[in-house]
Amino acid sequence: MSSTAPESPNTPIQIPWVLDPMSEPGCRPDPREPLATSWRTNHLRITTDSGVFTVRPAQQGETSATPDALFPGTSRVHILTAWNPAGLPKTLQDNISADAELWSWEQDDDPSPAVVYGTEHAWVEPSLALKDHTRSDALRDAHRFTQPVVLEWDSAGMRPLATGVVDVSGLDETPYPVVVEPAPLGCPMTVGFVGPCRSAGGPYGSRAINAAAMWQQHRALLVSAFGCADQCPRSHGGAIALENAYVPSRFGGWQWADRRADAQREEAMGHLGWIGDGLVLAFLDWDPEYINSAYSGEHDGRQFTIVPSRQSGRWGLILTHSEEGRLLGSRFVSNEELRRLGMEQQRDHVWATLGELIGSPPRDW
Repeated sequence: MSSTAPESPNTPIQIPWVLDPMSEPGCRPDPREPLATSWRTNHLRITTDSGVFTVRPAQQGETSATPDALFPGTSRVHILTAWNPAGLPKTLQDNISADAELWSWEQDDDPSPAVVYGTEHAWVEPSLALKDHTRSDALRDAHRFTQPVVLEWDSAGMRPLATGVVDVSGLDETPYPVVVEPAPLGCPMTVGFVGPCRSAGGPYGSRAINAAAMWQQHRALLVSAFGCADQCPRSHGGAIALENAYVPSRFGGWQWADRRADAQREEAMGHLGWIGDGLVLAFLDWDPEYINSAYSGEHDGRQFTIVPSRQSGRWGLILTHSEEGRLLGSRFVSNEELRRLGMEQQRDHVWATLGELIGSPPRDW
């Protein structure tokens, strides 16, 4: 399928589901395209005072559009999201809460609603468009919400910019041309937003029931982001998912919850909460209520994050150090490593490790 324009607009999308909820819990299916490439093929839907528009990569022979096409007098637009911070697995409600925090943070800058999405509608990132922000401010805000990349659109085209939160190997930051066109507002369950949609699965047989349940979940995800102006049936059956699932993202597909992995993830978040709570001043204006995902801060112009993460099958905290969007280094501290220490020693250990990483003793903060 083309990355810029689907050939059959009424073709049902391929849902990145896991058919068997009992197989490989906690294992995220691989994304359909390399992570670094996804920021150059994704489409945008932006809502303005003049209507709703799609911004997509230009095809050969198409003239590139500038932000002035949507926002007269605007020379630069940045697209920010709070979804799936640092690529972590998140539920729909997790992401909705993070999105609300982002809008609260940016409300004084008159943002416009936006959605970034994969061309096959395998994932969505509800976002906002900021007009005439400086690049440094956009990178700072994206870093604050632990986003690996922020999109910048100016006269040269669209380009992804790394924030330094995590390593995005192979990311190409050169601008690429984009075009603007009226957005189709129909059913998001087809590649061209042309409905009505047709449900998958059925009421008989475990695999068919599970497929129907996953179809329902994906439809709920897309409708929450795009809405649906087509006359689609309200319900396509009564199948429901009994296990918790993490929404698909550019980092991978639908992921069934794994109780053991979730417990380890919660333990890492507990370490994060304890470590950060006593050092709120080190995080400038960081809101201590937004502790369920990551901490981000700045010291001597250099940014750092502490994020729950999984490496080599172990959960713990990954510490990163970046400057002007460049990742300068990272360290990983496992749950097992922290579990052997008392609470005060946990905090001292993490901050000493971060101090080694950024070359500054933590007590100087």
